Amino acid sequence: MDKSQSFPVLSEDAFFQRILQCLRNELGSGCRIRLETVWKNNGLLLHAVIITEDRLTLSPALYLEPYYQDYRQGIPVATLARRIAASYRSRRADPELDADQVLPSENVNQRILFRLVHWSRNRELLKNVPHIPFLDLAVVFYFTVSHSVLGTGSCLLQHSHLEALHLKESELWPLALVNTPALLPARIQSMQELLPKMLEALAAEDKEALPEQDLDSLFPPGGSPMYVLTNPSCSYGAACLLYPGVLSSFAKKLGSDLYILPSSIHEAILMPAASAPDQAALARMVRDVNRTDVPICDQLSDRVYLYSRKLDQIVY
Repeated sequence: MDKSQSFPVLSEDAFFQRILQCLRNELGSGCRIRLETVWKNNGLLLHAVIITEDRLTLSPALYLEPYYQDYRQGIPVATLARRIAASYRSRRADPELDADQVLPSENVNQRILFRLVHWSRNRELLKNVPHIPFLDLAVVFYFTVSHSVLGTGSCLLQHSHLEALHLKESELWPLALVNTPALLPARIQSMQELLPKMLEALAAEDKEALPEQDLDSLFPPGGSPMYVLTNPSCSYGAACLLYPGVLSSFAKKLGSDLYILPSSIHEAILMPAASAPDQAALARMVRDVNRTDVPICDQLSDRVYLYSRKLDQIVY
């Protein structure tokens, strides 16, 4: 907090309530303003302001945690409330837009996709969504949306959506298993190919953040090669682990079973088991990286999996 401020620092809950009060003053009696808690991936609980008006049926969720951090840096509550109000005004939907229009009405079967999340860390979330347990993970489903006002995006599929979409829960996996690889095909690249591009992007943002050692020292001779599995958008690419034939064909190409390091929900790292460190050492590495480098909402698992060519399946 800026030491120049003389007033006591509000707790997070008190800040939220003060923001609601300021927003009611800023937006007037024509808006109804409430605070909601929203479960995100891995049990991350966020607080969102929901603002509704009689003439509007849709409203954006305006998350307050980033604004609280700004407040802690010394920005007054009233200033932040005005920013939130401006964000609401710029993002609110057209008065003629009906909430049901968010749900796809055409080609529904082609819009159902799947993602992977951690099972036990998402117990509350999974109570409300169709899902399939897989090892310590869960397959969840979402649908793509496109609208002239809202633009394009995706929405997690909940039990409450099934009737409106005229879908049965048993239909979701067969549909998603066809659609997801077709729309988001798997891509496997070696770490040695990707790292120069990553460093180039990093240099463009902050040259001082570049590592001092050269690239050759990062990949010593005889070290086990590493490959990154994701999709072209690099978003929820860990789902590629379940695409038919992806792991079997790559393991055949390398002539080895594969260790799978779930580096995040967006990608997985593959290593030939024949030349990799032991599984326990890899698991320690995954845990350490999750604790220090991967945001909670992007973490997938602390475990390391093995793809067995003999079994043609992923095991612990």
